[in-house]
Amino acid sequence: MIGRRGGRRDGSRGIRPRRASGLAAAPDGSWLASAGDDGTVRLWDLRSGAPRAVLTCGGTVRSVAVSPDATWLASGGADGVVTVWDLATRTRRNQLTGGSGAVPALSVSPDGRRLFGGGHDGTLRLWDPRTGAYRGLRTGGGEPLHAVAASPDGRWIASAGQDATVRVWDRAGGRVLAAQRTEGALRSCSWHPDSRGLAVGGDRGLYVYRLLV
Repeated sequence: MIGRRGGRRDGSRGIRPRRASGLAAAPDGSWLASAGDDGTVRLWDLRSGAPRAVLTCGGTVRSVAVSPDATWLASGGADGVVTVWDLATRTRRNQLTGGSGAVPALSVSPDGRRLFGGGHDGTLRLWDPRTGAYRGLRTGGGEPLHAVAASPDGRWIASAGQDATVRVWDRAGGRVLAAQRTEGALRSCSWHPDSRGLAVGGDRGLYVYRLLV
């Protein structure tokens, strides 16, 4: 117990970012990136709670994702622009565009060669983060996507959003392989390490699925 809140001990480490709309941890668990309404991405040391770096984006940042090798990260803006940052130099590598509206969710494929974005316009977007090339988008339900997640084996992409529907997409063909409607908007999704189990969180609760494909 090393943090305090309201005079009582809790399990926090004293990290106090500005209002954060997105979080992503480094693969080795040593640091955390937070996406801020103040137009920054802040990197935090998870052992000490101290800030490590501040990346200035300019506008409100809605999402953030870290590459599997921790050499770069991507930030998604309210203006629809995704910025790829070099973490060694802390400078911009690429600025990615495509689709319209904010990017509330980002996910990187396990091999680091694909970057997926969930759009406020309900589209699933795809970029090559190395070259900045836009590989197109897939139409979802038309309402905002709040979460996207690439499966650990790289075969599937899950999306969840305001239309209360979770979708599983085929990475290769861009087809929806499965879709399940729930009750209430969906806010998050996460794969089981075996790439068959999928947990989805929303306004009305937590849902756990098994992919039979």
